[in-house]
Amino acid sequence: MTRIAVLQPAYLGDVVFASPLTRAIAKAWPGCEIAFVARPPADDLARCLPGVRTVLAYDKRGRDRGLRGIERLATELRRFAPEALVSFHGSLRTGLLAARSGIRRRIGPAGEPGSVFFHERVRLGASFPGRAVALARALALEADERLCLELPEDWRERGRELAGGGGPLALVPGSEWETKRWPIERAAAFAHALLRAGIEPILLGSPAERALCAEVARRAGPGCRDVSGNRVAESLGILASCRGAVGGDSGLVHAARALGIPTVMLFGPTDPARHAWREGDAQVTLGLSCSPCSDHGSRSCPLGHHRCLSDLSPERVLGELSKLGVA
Repeated sequence: MTRIAVLQPAYLGDVVFASPLTRAIAKAWPGCEIAFVARPPADDLARCLPGVRTVLAYDKRGRDRGLRGIERLATELRRFAPEALVSFHGSLRTGLLAARSGIRRRIGPAGEPGSVFFHERVRLGASFPGRAVALARALALEADERLCLELPEDWRERGRELAGGGGPLALVPGSEWETKRWPIERAAAFAHALLRAGIEPILLGSPAERALCAEVARRAGPGCRDVSGNRVAESLGILASCRGAVGGDSGLVHAARALGIPTVMLFGPTDPARHAWREGDAQVTLGLSCSPCSDHGSRSCPLGHHRCLSDLSPERVLGELSKLGVA
């Protein structure tokens, strides 16, 4: 196999979960060129997946909206000329993109709207990284669920400049879905407790989360540093310079795990059993009878109280950090 295209035009965390597949391809076929199709801003992160050298940005909600965008990407895929295309995504739009590429071997998920466009349909299972393993096995490759990112050295250097000295601890208060966020007052109290313990909290988030991070920093008090709004590449570099990371079930927090950083993840509406864990990870959940209630989170709590995260105390999270030897 000399060239493979991989499609995962979803969220940041979904691209992290693709790393077991690209690692398996790179290990089995060292000379294989992998083109990875990702949605901005996750295209930055895709450049850190093992074995990926070509990244095709598919801005399906912006400049690539509609059939014109599908045709543009299909043309790029034809130009790349892979022997096989592997898709994590099974939407009608992604399936049509795969079909329009004309690639003769197309592998994708079974039981989804776009499945009809794939030649080989794979049951992906419940675990998010396990989906990558299932797709690797469709290529007759051995794989495991470990997450992995490989940062370019210049990204690490830039991250060290932005993070500064002293080994800060990354706090990621945001998420694409509101119900996966630790309430502002809880995140701020946690950041303040870190400061009292002599640990500098550094807040990371997307440009859309600047106001959220600014409010957490204001409530936490002097010494809580807000570096939100950076590009994904810079945020990854900052993470690589941190002593640890804390946040909800979101892309940057999964990226921290893939970088090998001690990480405490806070689970409310989503299920920690959907993930693969390593030594150096801790998961915190209150185990309420109403949670988990969602695969990916939602805009509001179905019961209107959001107790799964609003009742989670900073002391509980500090205790998990202590067990990891971080605080």
